[in-house]
Amino acid sequence: MKFYLGVEPVGSHSARTDAVAALRVLDAQVGRYGLPATAEGLHGVLVPVDVAGKFARDAGGAVVLGFGKHRGRPLADVARAEADYLRWVLANVHLLDDAREVVHKALAGRAHPAAAGPAPE
Repeated sequence: MKFYLGVEPVGSHSARTDAVAALRVLDAQVGRYGLPATAEGLHGVLVPVDVAGKFARDAGGAVVLGFGKHRGRPLADVARAEADYLRWVLANVHLLDDAREVVHKALAGRAHPAAAGPAPE
């Protein structure tokens, strides 16, 4: 709060007080860094592929696996060459819903939207 708002936190910590303070800091960060002002826009900037980071993007923007025996390999390549592995992943690896959707889209031959552009620096 001191850095972004120029004030020290005051009062006891309650869920409401902390939530309001966090919102004020986020609002200041959005303005300071030119970040998108919508939740969807922020999500797109901060979460390039999936929330848990099971997938990443390479320098060319392709979605790559961030785990397992194919770590670093483009997901589309794995889907084409070893679809059974991805089906095994769906059945045996704990993935959040967004990551599951990434795998399902790859198996269906549809690219994840994060693959549309280069990775942010």
